[in-house]
Amino acid sequence: MPIIETRVDRNSETFRTNRDQMLALIGEFRALEQKVRDFSNAKRDRFRARKQLLPRERVALLIDAGAPWLELSTLAGLRMHDDDGADGIQGGGGIAGIGYVSGVRCMVSANDSAIKGGTSTPMGVKKHLRIQQVALENKLPMVRLVESGGANLLFQAEMFVEGGRGFANRRVQVPGPAAERRHEARGEVMPPDENRRQDLAGFAGAKAPEPLAAAPGKGLAQT
Repeated sequence: MPIIETRVDRNSETFRTNRDQMLALIGEFRALEQKVRDFSNAKRDRFRARKQLLPRERVALLIDAGAPWLELSTLAGLRMHDDDGADGIQGGGGIAGIGYVSGVRCMVSANDSAIKGGTSTPMGVKKHLRIQQVALENKLPMVRLVESGGANLLFQAEMFVEGGRGFANRRVQVPGPAAERRHEARGEVMPPDENRRQDLAGFAGAKAPEPLAAAPGKGLAQT
């Protein structure tokens, strides 16, 4: 195989200018990503009072320590719907990425329940459909940490059709387990209110297809 040699002059003024501009842009979106994490971590005390782990802590315990982790679609829905693009950046309301679980490369998806109770927005639904597509095309099992208030009803007209596609994908296309918290209202929809989500402790929603929902206390469902 022939060696492809670069013709870029790294000592040129043009190269240095382009490099500085690119690093500045990278710094901007890394700062936005940190705001997503900060927005979620701001609920730390509330979670500790309930003896719960934050969503990102749950993901960190799930994936293999020290193994590669590639987070995807970190800024989904930026400045759209109720994402203000400033101190209330939501990242699509979920955490998704490719990592290793017990030595197996997987797609990992987790609702960020520290942000508006983990409720889904239209761009959050698109984010989930995209990671399902990536998992399917690359033959990755998918592990889901489900802790969600359902769909944000303020935007229901923009998400129900594609949301249904996500349920269908989980049933027939993308294999993998789902760990669900007991207060998850499976298949239900409600306003984005974390307190209301907490009031649903032990409620098993009746609208989700049976193969998708673990019974309360079971903890694990094969999809």
